[in-house]
Amino acid sequence: MWTTLNGMEEVVLDSPMELMNLNDDCLLTILENVPIDDMWAVSDTCQTLRQLAMKVMRTHFRNRWFFTNIFSVESDVKTLSRFFEVIKYMDIVGAYFDEVKMREFFEILKSNPPNLEKLKVFHENDVAGVIRQFPNLISLDIDTDHIPNNEDLINAIQSCTNLIELKLCFSFSFNEHFYKKFFQSLELKNLKRLDLEYLSVYESVFEDLKYFLRMNPNVECLSFEFKENRGFFGIIHFDDELLVSNLWDLKELQTLAITLDNTNAKNLITKMGKLNNLRCLDLCVRNPCDMSLARAFSNINNLVELRLEIKSLDPNEHFFATLCASLNNLNTLTLYHDRMDKKDLIDIITNSEKLVNLNLRTGHFRDVLTETTISSLVKCQNRKNCVRPLKIRWLTPTTRPIFPTELSNINRSVIDYKQW
Repeated sequence: MWTTLNGMEEVVLDSPMELMNLNDDCLLTILENVPIDDMWAVSDTCQTLRQLAMKVMRTHFRNRWFFTNIFSVESDVKTLSRFFEVIKYMDIVGAYFDEVKMREFFEILKSNPPNLEKLKVFHENDVAGVIRQFPNLISLDIDTDHIPNNEDLINAIQSCTNLIELKLCFSFSFNEHFYKKFFQSLELKNLKRLDLEYLSVYESVFEDLKYFLRMNPNVECLSFEFKENRGFFGIIHFDDELLVSNLWDLKELQTLAITLDNTNAKNLITKMGKLNNLRCLDLCVRNPCDMSLARAFSNINNLVELRLEIKSLDPNEHFFATLCASLNNLNTLTLYHDRMDKKDLIDIITNSEKLVNLNLRTGHFRDVLTETTISSLVKCQNRKNCVRPLKIRWLTPTTRPIFPTELSNINRSVIDYKQW
C-alpha cells in the first residue's frame, strides 16, 4: 500500500505502477523525498521509480546534479543520452561502473555529448578519460585515490580552458611528482579558485605553488589543507614554519582557507599581514586562544570576512573582545565554537563597529541565553558608527533548536535574529 499527496489531496495507491498516473510535480516531490539507496533497492519498485525519474528529468532536473550511481544497469546507461541536452551538473561515481559499462558510457558521450558546466569525478579509475568528454566545464572536482598517469590527467585538466573552479583531493596517495608537474605546467587563464585537499608536503611545494600562481594570475581564492590524519589516511607530518616562511609571497590572494594542526598560529597570522589583498580568511585554530593570538589579527585588519573555527576548549575571557577590536574593517564574522557564553557575544557586538553579519554555531548557548541575556543584547545595540543593523544567525541543527521565542523582544531594526 502506497500513500502520498497529489497537491493537497491524499492518494492511496495499490501498487507502485499507479505512480505513473500522478502529475510531474507530485512525482518530483516523491523522488526528492525517497532516499537514493531505498529507491533502487527493491526490484519491482526499482524499475518503476527509474521510469519516473526519466519521465520528470527533462523538465525538472535541469539545474540538478545528476548522479550516475542511480542508473547502474546497462539499460539505464543507454537511456542517459536522451537527457543530456538538459543536464548541466553531473556526479560520476566510478565505484558503480565496471569497465565494460564505463566504456559503453563513453561511447554514448562521444555520440551525444552533454554540455556540462560542473562535474565531480569520485573514485573513478580513468579520471582523465572522463574529463576529456566535457571540454566546456567551468567547475571540476576530482576526488580519487587512483592516478594511473599523472601527465595524462594534467593534460586532460589543461584541455578544460573555461575552468573557473578546480578542486583536487587525492585521499590516499602521496604523489610528489604529480604536484610538481601540476604546479609547473598547468596554465588556465580563467581559473579563479583552486582547492587542494590533503596536499602532499614536499621540499619545494611552496616554490612550485608560487610559480603556479604567477602562471595563473587570475586566481583569487586558494584553499589548501594540511592535516595530520590518523587511521585510514595514515599520518602526514607538516612543519608550520615552512608555511610561515613562504606564505607572504602569495601577495595577490584575496581569499585564503587553511586547516592545519599547527603550534604557532600567532606567527602564521602575523605573516599574513604581507598579503595586502587578503579580504577573506577561513581559519581553523587548535592553539590556545590567548591574548597574543587575538592581537595578532591586527596585522590583517584589511579583512572584511573571517570564518574562525576554534578547537581549543577555553579562550581567554577577553579573547573575542580583543579579536574584534583588532579587525576594525570586519563585515562578516562566522564562529564555530562550543564554549562561548553571553559575555563573549556582548564583547563581539560592542567591539565590532562595522560588523553587519554574525553567524554562530555553538551548543553552549542553549544553557545561558536567558531573558537577562536578551536584555543585555538590547542594551548593547547602539554600537558606535553603526550604519546597518547587525544580523545574528545561529547556525544550529534543526533537531536541536535554540530558545525559539526569547529573542522576540529584540529591536530588529538594529539586531536581526535568525535561526538556521
